Amino acid sequence: MAADSTQPATGFGGHFKSYGGSQIMGNSFSTSGGPIYFDSSSNNRLPPSVCELPDFILSPYFIGRGDELQQIDRVFSASSGDLPGRCVIHGTDDAVAMLAARAEMDGGTIERANNTDLERLVKAVGNLPLAIDQAASYLKSYEGSTKELLDLYKSEEVMEVLSWENDLSRYEEKSVVATFKPALDRISQMAPDAVILLRILCFCDPESIPISVLKRGCSALSQEDGRDIPTAPTVDEIEAVIGLFQSSIRLSKAIQEIQRPSLAVYTREGSERILRIHDLVQFLLRSKLIAAAEREQWLEIVICIVCKAFEVIGDHTSPQNWSQCGQFISHIEFLEGFAAQYGLYNATLLNTSASAAIYLYNCGLYQKAATMHKQTYERRKAAIGEEHPETLTSMGDLASTYWKQGRWKEAEGLQVGIIETLKRVLGPEHPDTLTTMANLASTYSDQQRWKESEGLEVEVLEARKRVLGEEHPNTLTSIANLASTYSKQERWKEAEGLEVEVLETMKRVLGEEHPNTLISIANLALTYSDQGRLKEAEGLEVEVLETRKRVLGEEHPYTLTSMSNLASIYLRQGPQRWKEAEGLEVEVLETWKRVLGEEHPNTLASMNNLAVTWKEQGQDAKAISLMSECVHLRTRILGANHPLTLGSSAAFTEWQTQEPEVDSSATDNMTVTEGEPSRVDETLDRALQLRPKKKRFFTTLRQKFRS
Repeated sequence: MAADSTQPATGFGGHFKSYGGSQIMGNSFSTSGGPIYFDSSSNNRLPPSVCELPDFILSPYFIGRGDELQQIDRVFSASSGDLPGRCVIHGTDDAVAMLAARAEMDGGTIERANNTDLERLVKAVGNLPLAIDQAASYLKSYEGSTKELLDLYKSEEVMEVLSWENDLSRYEEKSVVATFKPALDRISQMAPDAVILLRILCFCDPESIPISVLKRGCSALSQEDGRDIPTAPTVDEIEAVIGLFQSSIRLSKAIQEIQRPSLAVYTREGSERILRIHDLVQFLLRSKLIAAAEREQWLEIVICIVCKAFEVIGDHTSPQNWSQCGQFISHIEFLEGFAAQYGLYNATLLNTSASAAIYLYNCGLYQKAATMHKQTYERRKAAIGEEHPETLTSMGDLASTYWKQGRWKEAEGLQVGIIETLKRVLGPEHPDTLTTMANLASTYSDQQRWKESEGLEVEVLEARKRVLGEEHPNTLTSIANLASTYSKQERWKEAEGLEVEVLETMKRVLGEEHPNTLISIANLALTYSDQGRLKEAEGLEVEVLETRKRVLGEEHPYTLTSMSNLASIYLRQGPQRWKEAEGLEVEVLETWKRVLGEEHPNTLASMNNLAVTWKEQGQDAKAISLMSECVHLRTRILGANHPLTLGSSAAFTEWQTQEPEVDSSATDNMTVTEGEPSRVDETLDRALQLRPKKKRFFTTLRQKFRS
């Protein structure tokens, strides 16, 4: 941190409200040299080593306690004469103390106010001191409760608080509205491109707004002849927005205009350019820059841009695209919040929300996926009715996500409802009806309700034979599912007979290297393994693995599944093959970590399996340590009551207290779907009817895995 600088930086962003402790803010324009640091108690300049901060930090003045930087205290206006940021960022404890002191609360008042409510209040205003001053003044003047003021901030009457003339403020400007009004007036008169940019930012998540997302969406919209423009009056506005984001020079100038008066912070994170805006400022911008009658129109413009940008990513289920998809989630949620607030039903936004939930599902973020699917389902149900195909799609997506979470009763309830509706609307033998019945059969199977599961599967199989023919892929799927149910009941010979039949037909109809043919071979291998026919099982599994490496690639989920299954077969062959099993398990685990991330459910399943392998080898300390980590992560990600969490937890508890031998199949004997790489029973449930672009019917390829 270099030499002195007489020019302070200004600006703040919404992201500061989310973190406790001391915060710093990035300067949005260059300065000559670096900032200067002072200890408020002595007014002595602090050496740069005390404050490990980047050169572009916000303020040249700090309050220090010993050698620890606690809070930024003062910010002075830029030499250009533009409005100062006038921003202090406190840790939550300091902000609460400031609020209490400024409102002249005594100990009893603070206790009655509830410290949690005080923390929520200062976070609601982003730890922004001018806003804290205002809140304190409001509390003192009206003698209202902290909870009442919190409710007011969440209501449409928030402008009353923001415009309150604050008699406590040390600053010349007495309210947040007054503070920013000169800047907004100037921009409105002199910088039309900046006004357009700010109107777009009004409906984005203020924490982090990637410029690339807005540019990508505008670029995609510009290439469409028949654009999905919500209402005719928005055409001119959206053309203006597209023009702005297609001109680098105009966009750069607009960003400079909104930086100068501290309306936003512009930073770089790697190659990504980010805008951040404080949420109170964002509220003011919506109120002052957009007429009430035009807010819904501008919301729909932002929906068009964000949804189009998400659409052009392509395959949202591919790990290669997940980093891009992740940028959108908070913005989609933010837009959904505004749509609900304005009572707006936007089909484009709901379709994007459904796709975003599918991305979350494939990432293993099941709770977030369930929340988003549920919101989409409820919005569609209210707007277009419970029997609309899109509503039923959302209902099925939600059921599938509940199924992944082990929430089988909830999944069952939704599936039963879908089946009743589909039978009435489409007929009992419609493909979608039969698919849902097959899914319900799997849900029964996971609850070990074998008779109900088998009965439904037989019914679906007979209907598909009659309607589609005996060699139709969906019919073969039903045969494979029935074989899986037999296998779970240890009816090995019946399972084997059906699997051989499916395999021979698939080879003839689909080809020997078709993905579904390979799944059938892998299922037969597992049935052989379950019967102790380990050499036959190994031969088939090696065949599948080599073909998948060649056809799908070495890091494809199905390839990794085959490696895990082969490791299971090696492990069962005794100590002479344990090293080979361990080598495969380690390779699978490292690949899952790299491809899907360290906390994806597939990664955790591999972690579980490697721990089991180490336990079989007598490497107890390593096994217990790894299983402990697995239990911790599964508890946090899947939930304490998820069947897989309970299985890992039971093994971990037993290993800690034992010496009895642990069966290698004791931990992941629950079945899960889509790439969870335990020992695998790769049935074709929820298969072969993959989501088409317009009409998705939650029929994703399902693989069951068992240890």
